[in-house]
Amino acid sequence: MAAEKTRTIKVKALTRVEGEGALYVRCQNGSVETVELNIYEPPRMFEAFLRGRPLEEIPDITARICGICPIAYQMSTVHAIEAALGITVPPEIRRLRRLLYCGEWIESHTLHIHLLHAPDFLGYDSGIDMAADFPDEVGRGLALRKHGNRLLDVMGGRAIH
Repeated sequence: MAAEKTRTIKVKALTRVEGEGALYVRCQNGSVETVELNIYEPPRMFEAFLRGRPLEEIPDITARICGICPIAYQMSTVHAIEAALGITVPPEIRRLRRLLYCGEWIESHTLHIHLLHAPDFLGYDSGIDMAADFPDEVGRGLALRKHGNRLLDVMGGRAIH
């Protein structure tokens, strides 16, 4: 009987994630046995400086937690406030909020795919370096990102940042 072959892959520092992270993959006989992704975020203590603030200010403050995904933080805050006050939002408002989320999703994912991940997959240091050889692809990524930002602007009434 052949000996079992075990392979372990450890990536101690993931550089293209929001925050800091590490990846651990363990393979046994050619099959992935364990995958562990760790994202480390230091405490930011937002709760402390939100205490005592008027409710109307809190969603705009929490939107500043992350420059890439402000809507997620803003809407989580709005949902918490609505739950605390016993507010039920009509389906039409939920659909409009979903459209707002879609704008953020388009903006964020096209940024990651075209300007962060693709350069890594293709062996470039950055999206700018990759643009020399793949101008159409980088241009497409920037155009898609612009559409996501425009949707955020139209649905949110203004650009987030």
